[in-house]
Amino acid sequence: MSTCLTPGAVYHISISPHWAAVAVDVPAGLDLDETGAAILERDLHSAVERALARVASSPDSVASQS
Repeated sequence: MSTCLTPGAVYHISISPHWAAVAVDVPAGLDLDETGAAILERDLHSAVERALARVASSPDSVASQS
């Protein structure tokens, strides 16, 4: 098992047929300036997009949409 990279963070993930949502409680807080917030937003977008791309491109997901 790998070491947790975000100790204390609690992830809330919801998935339905037409949407997916991710929220994270960060007990230590996020001390970000505008630039840091923009970088985090970009990184989160990229991570979720990569995960969704894997699902969208799988043969099973195409079959289930027919």
